[in-house]
Amino acid sequence: MEEQNVSRSRFFNILGAAGSALVGLSIAATPRNAVAILSRKGTLKKVVALSKLKTGVNGPYNFSVDIAGSSDTQHNTNQIYLIKDPKNKKTPVTALEATCRHMGCAVAWVGGDKKFECPCHGSQYNMAGHVVRGPARANLFNHQATVKAGQVWVMTTRNSK
Repeated sequence: MEEQNVSRSRFFNILGAAGSALVGLSIAATPRNAVAILSRKGTLKKVVALSKLKTGVNGPYNFSVDIAGSSDTQHNTNQIYLIKDPKNKKTPVTALEATCRHMGCAVAWVGGDKKFECPCHGSQYNMAGHVVRGPARANLFNHQATVKAGQVWVMTTRNSK
């Protein structure tokens, strides 16, 4: 293998390009974007401080959902509910999209019944977002939620189909 000489100016050009790339990556990989960049699943959006959530169901919160490449764009209420479970150390907050899986109407939490209910056709879901009464056949959409520095961040793309 033959060794090549690199001029001083060429060396500094390469070094500058590498340094710029590293600075760009370090800016892009902030805590709120690190998971999104690594998983390539969307972006994280800050929703609320964890201290403001009561145990159980909270919301609805306004939330734009990314449904890239899906024919389901009309079925999106742009709202989520956050369910806080302080006993679950691994996942203390769950994010459920407030979109009924039957026809896309906005579901509401009915605390007295401890269910999410759809006013359009009567579908019902439990606190975990699972169907307990149809006509819906699929569970509520679940979004990845994470807690960083006391703030709840939620992935804008859907976790499940």
